[in-house]
Amino acid sequence: MHNAEEAKLISQLAGMDVINGELFKQAYDISLDASEFLDRYQMYELLKGPYDKEGACIMVTAGSEGVASELWAEKLFGMYTSWARRQRCKEGLVEKIASISGHIQFAALEIESEYMFGTLSGEKGMHRMIYSSVENSGTGEAISARVDIIPLFLDRPVNFHLDDNDLEISPLPSECENRDRRNGATVRVQHIPSGVTAESSAGERSYFANKLKAVSRLKAKLLIITRELRVPDAKMIEKQAVEEGCNRETRRYTFGPQELVHDLNTGIQLSDLNSVLEGDIEPFIRGRIVSRHG
Repeated sequence: MHNAEEAKLISQLAGMDVINGELFKQAYDISLDASEFLDRYQMYELLKGPYDKEGACIMVTAGSEGVASELWAEKLFGMYTSWARRQRCKEGLVEKIASISGHIQFAALEIESEYMFGTLSGEKGMHRMIYSSVENSGTGEAISARVDIIPLFLDRPVNFHLDDNDLEISPLPSECENRDRRNGATVRVQHIPSGVTAESSAGERSYFANKLKAVSRLKAKLLIITRELRVPDAKMIEKQAVEEGCNRETRRYTFGPQELVHDLNTGIQLSDLNSVLEGDIEPFIRGRIVSRHG
């Protein structure tokens, strides 16, 4: 039960015309601390972008460093899964595409709670793990994984037109029988003019269901990219601009005697590496949101 002060605060919040009903119900049903609820509400008030209120799909793709990057992708995916559970988010579809070694090559988590795209959009980019030692004075080899954040439209399909002739879909339905069954009916769709790709793999779904999901994710990706690059049509997206965006470093995680997590978007540095990898990324998320509206 809430104490009298918390009950009064929640009553005041419930009376606000602008308060989001779903957020209030979530706060009441799971007995969130009222001050935490108010803090979260105030943060959401800063999210005014056209898609900020949507849910989010977090996609983690291993880098080019082989098994090491696949293991790093697994660690990052676990970090986001832990964060979502800490925030009591409504988790939806979880997908994982395995590499030949059996580790994660690609993983996706759909979060079906409002304001998740606006909350998480700053996580997009390259996340690099660096192992330092006394001998190399902190200049170890980097292992990378890419994080993509796209809006997950909760009550409507993605409103973005794509010309079928601009899409390359693999494998073709006739090729599915010869594919690696560990990944089910995995479908990859590429937008040929821009080189942007999207994937979907859920073993219990059919090839065509995964194809629809992959196309939907591709549309969401292109929707955000066209807005960021300020181009009116996806055909005008330059591949070099896409590559630069994908390779932009977002955060460094330094392992070794002097552990450090450095967020390049906000400049925030935290020394508790294990806590961050266990899902304590709220300082980075909040810092990014505040900096966007500073």
